[in-house]
Amino acid sequence: MAMVMDTDTDTIIVMKKAMIDIHNHFMPEVDDGSKSIEMSQELFKLASEQGVTTIFLTPHVNSSETKVSRDIHIKQYNILKPLAQNLGIDLYLGAEIYIPYRLPDLEYSALTLGDSKAILIEFSPYMETPILDHAYNLKHRGFEVIIAHVERYNYLTVEDMIELKQIGVYLQVNASSVIKAGHPEHAKRARMLIKHDLIDFIASDSHNTTSRPPRLLQAYKELCKLKNESTAKQLLSDNQINVLFKHN
Repeated sequence: MAMVMDTDTDTIIVMKKAMIDIHNHFMPEVDDGSKSIEMSQELFKLASEQGVTTIFLTPHVNSSETKVSRDIHIKQYNILKPLAQNLGIDLYLGAEIYIPYRLPDLEYSALTLGDSKAILIEFSPYMETPILDHAYNLKHRGFEVIIAHVERYNYLTVEDMIELKQIGVYLQVNASSVIKAGHPEHAKRARMLIKHDLIDFIASDSHNTTSRPPRLLQAYKELCKLKNESTAKQLLSDNQINVLFKHN
C-alpha cells in the first residue's frame, strides 16, 4: 500500500495501488509545458507527493506546440529519468501525437508509451476530424489507441464514443475536468462520461506548477465521491497497468 499525505487538508489517504500518469508535459523546453529542468523536478515532486509512482512523459509530436525533434525528447528523457527515480518515480517515454484531418505518415512505433503498443493521440477541438476513421486505421496497424482529453471534442457524440469503445479504443479525460478546475463544458462532459462508464484513464495533462499543476490526488478523491473507490483505482492505476504493462 502507498500512504499519501494530502497537504491541503492534512488527511491521510491509503491507496492499495499508487497512481500512474499517462499524459503530461513535464519534459522541459520541448513544447508548451515545463520551461526548465528545475520546473520538471518540481513537477515530479508535486506528483510524488500526491502518490504518483509511474509517469509516462508525453511531449507534443506533430503539433504546433512541438519545438524539437524526437532525438531531443530521448536526450531529455535520459536526463530526467534519474531525477525522477530519486523521488521514487518510474519514468517512461511516450508522446502526445496530434492527428489532423488526414492521418499523417509518422513512425508511430517510435512514439508508443514506454514498451507498450499504446499510442496517445489528440485531435483539433475546433475542426471536426474523422476520429473514428483514424482510430480504426491505427488499431488496424496493431496499436492500442488512447484518445487524449476526449471531453474537448464537442463534435464527438456519445454514440461515437460507444462505437470507439466497441472497437477497443481507450478514452482519457483530464484531472482538471474531473475536479471542475478547467473549462466548465469540458468538466460537465467529462463527469457525464465517467458516470456512464465510458472513460478508461484519468491523467494530469499538467504543463506547469501554477496554472496547470498535477492534480491526480484531487481527481482520485473526487472520483471516490462521483463513483466509488474501485472506479478511482481503475481509472488512475488498474487500467494503466493492464494496458501499458500487459506485454512486459
